[in-house]
Amino acid sequence: MYRFGDIPSFFFYIYKGLFQAYIINDLGHEYNKNFFHEYRFFGPMSSLMFQKPINFEIEALEDGILIEIDIIFLNGWFESLQLLLL
Repeated sequence: MYRFGDIPSFFFYIYKGLFQAYIINDLGHEYNKNFFHEYRFFGPMSSLMFQKPINFEIEALEDGILIEIDIIFLNGWFESLQLLLL
């Protein structure tokens, strides 16, 4: 999944499962940032948009089924769709 400092190129749709985003501070303490459950999209959206390293980690809390969505593919698809609508 995602680790601190990764520069992501995709996000997910959760078909099944539960996931946690968390931050670890300089003292090693873990703080929950968010929980993501079934039928939701999730990912480090601001890092995806600006191609910056993420400042948190995401892990599975139970077995799950994810659909990975490549942001470059999705952007190209949206651009093609806009051209068709013009």
